[in-house]
Amino acid sequence: MKPSIKCCIPVLICCFFGLAVVLCVVYYCFPLDFSRQKTNPLALSEGTEERLVALRGKLIQKLFPGPPEYSSVAKGDRADYCWILQLDSSSFFIAMTTPVGAPANDLSHIVKWPHPNEIFLALDEDMKNFCFEHINQEIVSEGHLFHAHTEHHYTPILMDVKRMLEKETHDFPLP
Repeated sequence: MKPSIKCCIPVLICCFFGLAVVLCVVYYCFPLDFSRQKTNPLALSEGTEERLVALRGKLIQKLFPGPPEYSSVAKGDRADYCWILQLDSSSFFIAMTTPVGAPANDLSHIVKWPHPNEIFLALDEDMKNFCFEHINQEIVSEGHLFHAHTEHHYTPILMDVKRMLEKETHDFPLP
């Protein structure tokens, strides 16, 4: 004789409630400890101020396709001319290892970019004259780093520049 579906319903209901009770006991008696999870070494520790860094490199200007599609100036995207610092090897290491407030997931996210050793310089208007006077020259730039998180960030690492100096006349410690 086959059991009818009507007699299986109470058994299924009891199993469902039993499972729910077990899950609640496990949840409340054995809470998950998220503090043991692996932390991102690129993340700035809570309560820590951003680190002011000085980086060396060659100052260049690059053209990137901007809005609306960020794909081609020839097809109608805005021409975004940006100031870029091509980092020397020691500065690139500093940029890759300096913790920031909103970091990339990991270093592989940064190095997969076409030119990971180039950083976008976010400048005040009064710094642009310095840039035009020192284009294609070695300079030192000091500021706070952050990682790309929007479509108009054209490099994996960006710097909010506080000051720039000729490489030979710097007056702050270098790496």
